[in-house]
Amino acid sequence: MKQWHNGMSLLLYGLGLLLLLEWIWPIKILSETANIWVFLLFLLLCFLLFFLRAPIYVSFLCKGGAILFFLQLLYFEGSFLLVDWISLFIKDIKLNISYVFGGNLQALTHLFRSLAFFIILWMLVYLLEYWLIRRKQILFFFSMTLVYITFLDTFTPYDASGSIFRIVLIGFIIIGILTFQRHFKKEGLKKETIIFRKWMIILSIMVLFSSFLGYILPKAQPIWPDPVPYLKVFNGMGTMKKVGYGEDDTQLGGSITGDSTVVFQTIVESPHYWKVETKDVYTGKGWIQSEDELRNIRFSSNRQVPITSFVEGVNYEQSVPETSTVQQLKEYPHLLYPLGVTKIESDRGYFFELDPSIEKIYSYKDHETASLKEYSLTYEIPFYTEDMLRKSDSGNSAMPRYMQLPNQLPSRVKELAVKITKGKTNNYDKAKAVEQYFKTTQYSYSLDDVAIPNEDEDYVDQFLFETMKGYCDNFSTSMVVLLRSLDIPSRWVKGYTEGRFTGMEGSLYKYEITNNNAHSWVEVYFPQVGWVPFEPTPGFANEATPNTEEDEKKEETEASVQPEQQEEVENEQNEEVKKEEEENKRYFTGGNVEGLFAHSWFWFILLGLVLLLSVFYTYRTRSKWLSFYYIRKLKYNEKDEAFLAAYDVLLKQLNRIGMTRETGQTLREYAKTVDERYSTAEMTLLTKRYEEYLYGNQIKKGTWLEVRELWENLIKKTMT
Repeated sequence: MKQWHNGMSLLLYGLGLLLLLEWIWPIKILSETANIWVFLLFLLLCFLLFFLRAPIYVSFLCKGGAILFFLQLLYFEGSFLLVDWISLFIKDIKLNISYVFGGNLQALTHLFRSLAFFIILWMLVYLLEYWLIRRKQILFFFSMTLVYITFLDTFTPYDASGSIFRIVLIGFIIIGILTFQRHFKKEGLKKETIIFRKWMIILSIMVLFSSFLGYILPKAQPIWPDPVPYLKVFNGMGTMKKVGYGEDDTQLGGSITGDSTVVFQTIVESPHYWKVETKDVYTGKGWIQSEDELRNIRFSSNRQVPITSFVEGVNYEQSVPETSTVQQLKEYPHLLYPLGVTKIESDRGYFFELDPSIEKIYSYKDHETASLKEYSLTYEIPFYTEDMLRKSDSGNSAMPRYMQLPNQLPSRVKELAVKITKGKTNNYDKAKAVEQYFKTTQYSYSLDDVAIPNEDEDYVDQFLFETMKGYCDNFSTSMVVLLRSLDIPSRWVKGYTEGRFTGMEGSLYKYEITNNNAHSWVEVYFPQVGWVPFEPTPGFANEATPNTEEDEKKEETEASVQPEQQEEVENEQNEEVKKEEEENKRYFTGGNVEGLFAHSWFWFILLGLVLLLSVFYTYRTRSKWLSFYYIRKLKYNEKDEAFLAAYDVLLKQLNRIGMTRETGQTLREYAKTVDERYSTAEMTLLTKRYEEYLYGNQIKKGTWLEVRELWENLIKKTMT
């Protein structure tokens, strides 16, 4: 019978861990973490300790030691056996505790957050054991798992179709096994393996067959309207959209949610922004393509790309050619390209077409748009000084397309532009003043609660004077409109930032671009130079911004350094590079876990779960810690009146562990039931002394000293 019981417990525990894994799988997709295996190994260790029936203290030491080992592996250098990291670990914990009590949750380190996540898993494993093995209940955890997964499926990029199927399958099997166990206990039947096997065969067939039917049968269309769009409206500030590249820019604004789906991987000589298209007509609500019907321009691989980014002959002898490689993970018919692109190299059989009105490049194969899996681009990085840009002001009248503004644009927009650029005498200084205006004033970057203008409101005007909060579209569009109101030709550019650095490939840099990296910025036209990028969005920096006068002076200074001094400077630079590489190495050995906690909302949910599970754990284990408390409180009390309180505590403790006194059952009958449970006569003796008090209305002197040891022994037995 014991073997039968152990087999059932292991099966239930294993199925419970499979349910718990459904809480962890989404983390890899939503956070881009590559070190999810440490959490899986920790769960495997918990299952192994349960299988071996390890004592509590052994289980505690093994799990605690495993957590410390994983944290040291992820966040510290050197061997785990070296004790140098322990002092840093303790220091980090103390620092984070001060952050917690100070309410500064944003400052919590990734080490501390990883520790908290391990503790949550530890507590969930304990609760699974408590629910499945002791309480024989799973409905609460099963329901919470379904709610958690369906929430992620609705509001995040995670596709939970397969996950929901697995949860239902595993959950129904667990519920069937627990029902089987309750019936056996209720009927007092003999526990035999053959009966359990028959039950499991029938149960598995029923669950699998019903799941199969649910999968293949046609599904009825929903009767009620989808509530998700209504749930995504926050305080009337607009609807929630998902971040990423899209072609429709006619209605800008509204809150957006992140999407860490990887769409491109790049290998570059130096980081830069990636362009997709430009827009030139601002409507007051968003951007549209100009109505000029320009025919697409076809060109082949390794041929000159028909895009003119810079005016030819402007210090081009000093331009620096570079090459970048793009690997597409999502099938887009268009290409990414850097500012100054000159050539595109791809597989044979492909050709390209440029839409000159928006400067968007499409890839074709067999006269149909086709997605390229990989292609390389050559581009030029020209050199020009701030002085050249300041002198390049003439010829604006030839660019009316890039100075268009809606007739209904509020006048205060132009008044603000004039105010910002007061005292500036050239277009470059005016553009820099507008760019810096957004980074030094009360405007803030946010993806949440971003307004959508009403029919009688202008998108830029609303942002500049009312909400003053938004993301890249708000800042870039506003800068273009402000510049155009000053008769400075400019355009709105869409594409991606350089992405997330993932490592080195020789001397080249590898980056990963997700939908979160979708971005918009500004390009300003200077007649004697060409298109020059500007970045008004706070917290962003476009590496493609051209070399300036200050850069030139810096290079001249370095060139004038004596050979001995030059060698010293190079050594210092090499040390800085090595230090940076070490930081990058440290980031990639353990920093991938940082993606798990990069979003503040995740940490707030995590902290809430810790508090909730802590309260639940404390409540569920109250039978143990309350017993210790009362033993310490009453053990050394010499007064006989302490016996009355001790007996009452014992009755409550027995009720907490499930030995409830039935209605109409006398104390003697109840005491006999307890003694049968624990194979003792202690409860009967204690009850006899308690009845002497009840019927005699007084406590016999020395009663507590006589029965104190019996009471302590019995209450300790209830804790096991």
